[in-house]
Amino acid sequence: MRKILFLLLIVQFLFISTSHSENVLMGERWVAEYTASGMLSKISDLSFPDWKGIYWIGHLDDQEHSKESPLQIIQSQVFSRELDEDPTIDSNAIAQLRSALSDSRYREEATPTLKDGWWTSIRWRNNNKTASQTAPLHFSLADFEFPRSLSPDEQDILESIGFTKAQETGYDISWCPHGASPLTPAKTLVDLAHFDFGFNEALTWDGIAKGLGYLMDLIPEPVTRALLQTGINRYFHFHQLVLRSHQKMLLDALEDHNLVLRMTEAERSRASTALVYADSSLLTSWKWFWKRPESVWKGEQKKEQDFRIKSRSWLITHGNETSLFSQNFSSSVETAPEKWFSLVSQLFNQNHGPVLVLDKQNPDNILRRRIALETSATLVQFTSNFIPVVGGIVSGLYESILVSREDERRFEEARLSSELEIAQGEGSEWEDDIIALSQQKLNPLQPSRKEYLNLISNRRKDLQL
Repeated sequence: MRKILFLLLIVQFLFISTSHSENVLMGERWVAEYTASGMLSKISDLSFPDWKGIYWIGHLDDQEHSKESPLQIIQSQVFSRELDEDPTIDSNAIAQLRSALSDSRYREEATPTLKDGWWTSIRWRNNNKTASQTAPLHFSLADFEFPRSLSPDEQDILESIGFTKAQETGYDISWCPHGASPLTPAKTLVDLAHFDFGFNEALTWDGIAKGLGYLMDLIPEPVTRALLQTGINRYFHFHQLVLRSHQKMLLDALEDHNLVLRMTEAERSRASTALVYADSSLLTSWKWFWKRPESVWKGEQKKEQDFRIKSRSWLITHGNETSLFSQNFSSSVETAPEKWFSLVSQLFNQNHGPVLVLDKQNPDNILRRRIALETSATLVQFTSNFIPVVGGIVSGLYESILVSREDERRFEEARLSSELEIAQGEGSEWEDDIIALSQQKLNPLQPSRKEYLNLISNRRKDLQL
């Protein structure tokens, strides 16, 4: 009997030892999980936000108190010289957007965002709000009465997005997530056992966003629809920026062979391909029926190589003395670089050259442009609900021409930040540049440098790394 028990203990020990996985740090931000047989299983992000508290995601002002009308603020973005001088922008699309903004219907209807007594026309779940003599001090998007029942995910999102009367004018738009645990685990970005993990996650989020969009189409009252669309758009915009930025950083890091020494070439390639596959939506998912993620990834690598050649040639031709930091980024030649350029961004154009990712000589330029763009985006979302047809044209083209291009710049900033972190290791050589990049990203859902270093430290302890 003792011999049998002894043999069972040996078998149990062998089973535990062979089924044990190992976590290995990859640079500052990531942890790779390997199976007992030494195969890569997952890659997780230790710095992914641990959302707790209240996050300010926008502001909706009262027209009569604004220095500029909503139309003037939007037009200042759309009629800028920068767009005219950028050959990568579809001239027909920008002409169509400007024509729509000049349409008499848009000029007439893009008036006070929240008119006197606006709350009395809304179908609230609590009728006391409708009967009130004053505008509500606070409400969430779940306070509206809807023409159909909400799914649990929809209910949770609508309850978490709120409008609070600002101290001066208008309403601050905020997001307050529910049920955050004391420390959420590191975010899995790649799961090689389930290759379509990121793809399915992207389609799930996009499905929720589309479902809420269809819900808004059922609401005839324009003010209710406008408030819903504005709050939901701001939330999903910033949320997607966080996820895409962290995916781009990891995709960039996988090109650093010193960082992935333990990975086989096949594992590195499959992890990169999974991240490319995850960059999907319900609208774009159909392309995978005739395109393989591997071929798309290789195609993107070839495009980046073409841009490297063009960018470096442009900098030399135009007398810009720069030093090659990596295959993706170049910096001005000063001892402490003041300017950083992306050599691989698809926003490269022959008039202005490669994209300027960080300008420490004029640190406020990018931030001011970004603030103006986010302000305009909020106004476009809101005002377009009051203008049939033309409003939809303005909203769609504004998103595709201006917002998406600014997002691309943000992704390049995230990639540079990641490369600087890897380059400095445990030192602080590039810390000022990393902090400068963090300060200009203007994403309320993205933690500061200090906050995500604390996240990384706490998660390392949690994983006993």
